[in-house]
Amino acid sequence: MGAIEGAVGDLEALVKDGLMDMAEGELFMDDLTLLARQMAAVSIDDSIGNGGDVDKIDEAQQALADGDDLRSSGDYKDAVAKFKDAVAKAEGALP
Repeated sequence: MGAIEGAVGDLEALVKDGLMDMAEGELFMDDLTLLARQMAAVSIDDSIGNGGDVDKIDEAQQALADGDDLRSSGDYKDAVAKFKDAVAKAEGALP
């Protein structure tokens, strides 16, 4: 997940520096962020399916929702960080 976060940061820099078209950069960043989100959702589903700690799963689901909000506002790098947090919380919920 850290590699995805780094790639999004690199893409942000390319767009900011004018080395990549903004629309193209946002498309790539959104795709990478969606991948991070899918990883988080799978981790949460695994924790639920394996009888994980309900409170920790709730925290993971909140981090997922926060990431969704950030992604929808175009704050891709922070969204990936939230999805990364959701994965960690979901894995921490496992028995």
